[in-house]
This record gives sequence, structure tokens and C-alpha cells, in this order.
Amino acid sequence: MKKVNLILILIIGLFLFIQADEKNNRVDFKKQCSKISSDFKIYKVNKIEIGHFVKDKKDFFIFLTSYFSKEKGYQGNTDVIFAIDSELVIDKLLLVKSDDTPDYINFMSAFGFFDSFIGKKPLIKENKLNIEVDSISGATITSNSIIKNVQNTLIEAKKIIQKIKLD
Repeated sequence: MKKVNLILILIIGLFLFIQADEKNNRVDFKKQCSKISSDFKIYKVNKIEIGHFVKDKKDFFIFLTSYFSKEKGYQGNTDVIFAIDSELVIDKLLLVKSDDTPDYINFMSAFGFFDSFIGKKPLIKENKLNIEVDSISGATITSNSIIKNVQNTLIEAKKIIQKIKLD
């Protein structure tokens, strides 16, 4: 009986630890949107937060990759937030959080990896959206994971934007 109680206590403790860890790892979407635009609104589409703002009379939408994709970098998650127009052209992309070594992230930033997304429109190849951005040698795993996370998010973003246009 004592073993059963101990096992239950351990399972409950592990569950509570995982829940607390998930809460601590959540990104403040509103705070991240404010780094992209000072005048934005947040909408929920299928329980997922989407940012929206208007610039130069064009609609832009803000997406957080961790809502849509979980590709891992060298040491874990690397989340970015980005703004796109209704044609899926990336207007701005920012690093939100990374489990990877800060030196590698700084290295990627110094070589313009994050800025290389700006102005890019995904190409459709074999029914997939591909964004043509080169990975950074020396940080290949992390840069490839970010590219895949952006691509996966763009697939969902396209669906969401089409739905918003119909509403």
C-alpha cells in the first residue's frame, strides 16, 4: 500500500511540475506583437492568437511559430514571431525564445539570418510552401529548424488568412 501511495505522489508531482514548466515557458503574445507594431489587435482563431495591424493601407498578420510547429533546434525549441501581408510576404521576423546557445544565436543574427526572411514570399513546390532562406553554416540544425517552423506556420497562416478574408 505504501508503494502505491508513493507512486501516486510521484506521478502527481511530475504532472504538476510539467504543468508549471509549461506555464513558465509560455510566450506573452501581446508583448511580442508590440515589438512588431505599436498599433495592433489580437484575435483568436480556433483558440490561437493572431495579431493584426494595418501599415500603408495594407493588412498584416502576426504569427508565433510555436503555435503551429515544434521543430527542434540543436538544443531545443527556437521560436520566432513574424508579420506577413495577405500575400504571405514576410515583413518582419524576430526571435522570441531559444533553448540554443546564445553564442550560436548571436552568430546567426550577425550573419543576417533573421533579416534574410524579410521580403520573402514562400514558393509552392510539390504542394508545399517553401521559403528560400539559406541556413547558417555552423548553426545548421538551429537555422533549419527555424526555417521549417516558419514554413509550417506559413501553411497554417495561409489557411487562416483565407478564412479571415471570407468572413
